[in-house]
Amino acid sequence: MHDQAIQFVKQVCVEAAKLDFPKANGIIGPSILVATTFGISEVVEEIPTVFPEAIYVKNEMNQNVFHVAIANRHKNVFNLIYQFHDEFIGQINLSSQDLTGNSGLDLVSCLNSEQELNLRGDAAGATLQLQPLVVTIVFAADITVPGGSNDNNGLPKLSKDKAFPIFIISDALALYSSTSSLLIFSSILTSRNVEVDFLHALPKRLIDGLITLFSSIISTMIAFGATLYLEFGHNKAWILVPVIVFSCIPVTLFMSSQFPLLLDMIESSYGHSVFGQKSDRILY
Repeated sequence: MHDQAIQFVKQVCVEAAKLDFPKANGIIGPSILVATTFGISEVVEEIPTVFPEAIYVKNEMNQNVFHVAIANRHKNVFNLIYQFHDEFIGQINLSSQDLTGNSGLDLVSCLNSEQELNLRGDAAGATLQLQPLVVTIVFAADITVPGGSNDNNGLPKLSKDKAFPIFIISDALALYSSTSSLLIFSSILTSRNVEVDFLHALPKRLIDGLITLFSSIISTMIAFGATLYLEFGHNKAWILVPVIVFSCIPVTLFMSSQFPLLLDMIESSYGHSVFGQKSDRILY
């Protein structure tokens, strides 16, 4: 269906290109601008092969196709510029200004500050509401160990149980990681509101915060499972099955909701650049 739609668009452009220039430009020009606005790079890629003049079309704001791609943050459309000959690239003046006085570089720097701040605040704020609860739980569990303490020497009564070291290690890791996550997300909320922070510092802090948050959730579930086993699981190995199953629920919920964001942040911060030639096809 997708390939058929692209072929249909190409055929429409072929028929429209047979008309005189004003009519053809009036049909194809707005189409490529709309496709650019919505980030439909396949359509934008096909039109210049049939009607090259469409790439020079400008909208009511005096913005060409690549200005519109920049303004709408469609890197897939902007990357098509690498598939044109050098002579054509020289004719596309990204430094030209639109009706508001913005050039291509100005459009790049015009970040939606309110949207970025809201996104940052929502992610960090939601975590800050969760993390004190996690810190409180694991700290209380560390003080009141399962089985209580021996009245004679003060040592935990279940200290010789094989599951006890698992409880101690996971509980300590949960406390350290949840506290670290709390501090990291606090630093995000209190950071400077400048563009360079959104490019480098804040994405890396968000990555660190999500990783430590994920670590604290896993460690808390392990500590909780070890506690249940220490209290009720002696000679009852079957109790591990429901403990493991139910412990996987919060981990799975976190993975499904936050892991895609974490992957995107890692890719954008440490991966290859999103800009560059993606195809060897020459358009014009």
